[in-house]
Amino acid sequence: MSTYDETRGENQIAIDLIANHVNRELHNRGVKVRNELVHRSDIMCDLPMPSTFYIIEQTAQVKYLHTIIRNKDTDRDEFIFYSKRLMRILFEYALSLLPFENVTVETPQGLIYHGKKHVYSDVCGVSIVRAGECLEPALTEVYKDAKIGKILIQTNQQTGEPELHYLRLPRDIANTYVLILDATIATGAAALMAIRVLLDHNVPQEKIALLSLLVSKQGVHTIAYAFPKVKIVTTACDTQLDHDTGFICPGLGNFGDRYFGTDFIGYSSDTDDTPTSINGNGSFQPCTPESPLSDSRKFLNES
Repeated sequence: MSTYDETRGENQIAIDLIANHVNRELHNRGVKVRNELVHRSDIMCDLPMPSTFYIIEQTAQVKYLHTIIRNKDTDRDEFIFYSKRLMRILFEYALSLLPFENVTVETPQGLIYHGKKHVYSDVCGVSIVRAGECLEPALTEVYKDAKIGKILIQTNQQTGEPELHYLRLPRDIANTYVLILDATIATGAAALMAIRVLLDHNVPQEKIALLSLLVSKQGVHTIAYAFPKVKIVTTACDTQLDHDTGFICPGLGNFGDRYFGTDFIGYSSDTDDTPTSINGNGSFQPCTPESPLSDSRKFLNES
């Protein structure tokens, strides 16, 4: 066996071990899977929002941007453009929540300016693939030295449980302030697993923030209950979930589909991005268990 094959085999074993450990930890903590979270969402509707929840000021400008991206008739180019505007607002606000310390600098006039700087010099964005990747450019535009990690979490269509399929994190992630990136948070099931993964990599809850353009009130409560020290930062919060589809209501549809131009494919929730394949006619279709893309770990390791 070649060194390449041995390394690849070791990587696969490591991914399997992490996935099994995360699933076991979620079960031990009593965290419910997505389907159960959806059907218990009504219980959380009347609860006050947790102190770790942060939403940007709902100005007329923010409402204007949301009106465009929520409109079902908005074309893809417009959707991308105005989503990016919201993303930058989101990141500027989220970065303002990080701890600061006093600092003085000398101006070109030879005078002293008393300012601020971040306590944490390193920031890492960890995107939940696929929709979370849309936020990566906006992060690096406002924090140019940000590191990037990726987590692929998908729902098992037979069991309804979130499963970890792929993980790539910086080696020094425990020394960074981590921003988990996902375009929308519906039930919060994927976010729960992502946070659990970070905790297993020695990132404390106090140094984790979950960023999303749109969240459901139920998803916020679910995450805050499981991880009470993790910040949740968003540009908007809707109060309902569709019990049949898991979509946020009124919501904005499946963000990943609309952003990447695959909005004619139906998925079970805002945060799920089922792999797709191309059939003989050149059109996209959801993967079946027999599809070569149905095993995401195999696909990602081979690409």
